[in-house]
Amino acid sequence: MPKVGQSDYAFDTLGTVIKKIEANGRGEVAFDAPVLGNSKWIATSNETINEGDRVKIAEVKGQLIKVRRVNG
Repeated sequence: MPKVGQSDYAFDTLGTVIKKIEANGRGEVAFDAPVLGNSKWIATSNETINEGDRVKIAEVKGQLIKVRRVNG
């Protein structure tokens, strides 16, 4: 199991995009459960993800969360 500096989130935590994320740009995600104490986060992705799309955490870098789209 990988070590994480702050362990009150999980990479399978799901969220909904509330501000469109352009590929390699930034948007905003509302997570179903708090991530490091907050439910809303600025997020980035390698792909464009539209408002309303479901995502999960791919990586956490400081105060920026990288997400990826969840299929289905």
